[in-house]
Amino acid sequence: MKGKQHKYTQSEIDFFIEFVPGHSYKEIQAEFIKRFSWDISLSQVKSLINRYGLNTGRTGCFEKGNIPWNKGLKGHCAKGSEKGWFGKGHIPQNHRAVGSERVNVDGYIEVKIAEPNKWRLKHRVVWEQEYGPLKKTDIIIFLDGNKINTDINNLAVINRGEHLILNSHKLRSNNADITNVGIGIAKLETAIRNKKKT
Repeated sequence: MKGKQHKYTQSEIDFFIEFVPGHSYKEIQAEFIKRFSWDISLSQVKSLINRYGLNTGRTGCFEKGNIPWNKGLKGHCAKGSEKGWFGKGHIPQNHRAVGSERVNVDGYIEVKIAEPNKWRLKHRVVWEQEYGPLKKTDIIIFLDGNKINTDINNLAVINRGEHLILNSHKLRSNNADITNVGIGIAKLETAIRNKKKT
């Protein structure tokens, strides 16, 4: 008869009033069944508690002074879990060797330069191999507008001001010669601005 309508006796109600504080719904259910031999459901336990405005007093939080079961077991692992552990020196299936390349979300090629997972933009690596270190403010552009064409002859370095002029005056093109002319104009305009300031 779990879940069926049940007319509670006064002794059953008194049990609830006396036993509910400090006990969980499952504890109340188990004790009720033990005492009254009636298979009450958890939903009926909750319903009766609400009907009579009772309170278990339990918050679901650990009480002050509670000692967790795993105290002092730092690094404790379930028996058998070691079967899935990586062994020392294990190399994952998706490992990429130094020198590997990938295309990032912005469409630029990145090259792996060191372990375990250090990547750099390939066009900056190519430029530095040819001409030496770049400044943080240096911007490399692709003369033909193709982000994956990292040939040294397709790369040019400009500063932020020149980059702003190129974009605002639409001096970039898919044609490398036209973009080179645009870079010349941007450099000239920057020089004129700097001269006026002085």
